[in-house]
Amino acid sequence: MKNGFFLVGVASGLLWGFNDVSTSMVSQHLFLSSLLTSMTFALCLALLQDASSACAIVGVSALRKSWLTQWRASRSVRWTIVLSALFSGPFGLVCSILAISYVGAVYAGAITAAFPLVTMVGAKCYLKESISVKRLCGMLLGVTAVMAIGLMGAHRHGSHVVLGLMFAFLSMLGWGVESLFFSKAYSQTGMNSSSILALRQMFSSFFYAVVLIVMLFLDPHELNLFHQVLRQPLLLMCICSAGLSYLAYYFSIKNLTASVATLFNITFLFWSAVISVCLGLVILSWWFWCWACLLFLGLIISFRN
Repeated sequence: MKNGFFLVGVASGLLWGFNDVSTSMVSQHLFLSSLLTSMTFALCLALLQDASSACAIVGVSALRKSWLTQWRASRSVRWTIVLSALFSGPFGLVCSILAISYVGAVYAGAITAAFPLVTMVGAKCYLKESISVKRLCGMLLGVTAVMAIGLMGAHRHGSHVVLGLMFAFLSMLGWGVESLFFSKAYSQTGMNSSSILALRQMFSSFFYAVVLIVMLFLDPHELNLFHQVLRQPLLLMCICSAGLSYLAYYFSIKNLTASVATLFNITFLFWSAVISVCLGLVILSWWFWCWACLLFLGLIISFRN
């Protein structure tokens, strides 16, 4: 059973790696000429991913005649799930895009990859989770390795370094607290992880829609980009890989604790690089594989402790 949990954790990172690569390939077929256009693309894709997975989960639950029971059980924790959707959704995503714009993808990615440390501190203080010295060492080793892998990309300084670092830090905080709110909701209700995920996706879809409406009001021409996204052949892969990754991630949070699940999740940086190699998109140095070994060593240490 424990080995099964490990594989599900790995799947959460692997599937998001597929999503990362397919999203990158979709973006290459679009003309993202400005920061506003890039944000519109990211928000459109996130809205489609979250709304689709929410509809799929609710639909399956409705067929099993269990959704109304889960909905009633969530009454006491809905605001907690709303906060999870807000911090990990629009707040984390928009701050990440702004960070990439101002300081470059490499440095923004390296900083936001440290969000498991935010989760670990929050789990200790907010959830009263017991964290052993061995798990702490494993987490630090894993996060350091992921940050090193992220820093191997092409370095590009943005126009406002300090502002970009600030947005990257805010994005790291937003993504770090998501799993804390989920753990709190689960511990208080005992709901299915998939049902909590469906609620989270419903609320985040609403927030994305609100932000998009505001952006389209500022520039109605951005609506053409939404139509272009809908016509992309790889869109289905983006939606399916993201939805399945979320299911595996939330299942891992429930069974492996919030701090360990986030460490599994950030392995998507490793998997996206490996998938890119398989597709002939990049060539990796031997340093990459050295850091990858340290990443999985930290992962195994954290998992076993």
